[in-house]
Amino acid sequence: MSFHLTQVLTDHGCFSKYLHRIEKKADTTCFMCGMDDEDDAYHTLRECPMWDTQRLDMRKKLNLARDFTLGDVIDNIMTSRES
Repeated sequence: MSFHLTQVLTDHGCFSKYLHRIEKKADTTCFMCGMDDEDDAYHTLRECPMWDTQRLDMRKKLNLARDFTLGDVIDNIMTSRES
């Protein structure tokens, strides 16, 4: 378990949606891409264009399908220490 994985699993942390909910940010737009979509764990893992390179690396390393889910990531990570 790591700091960043904990943020993804709980949807808390540096996501604008969460920061807006606790009144630390005025809106829910993404810090990275500026899209008006809510910036949450799903946006970061699946949609944000600023994370495309890291997303591709993660998909290759974890052998994930193009349309992976958060559940797929968790299932794969739990299979071995290397994951």
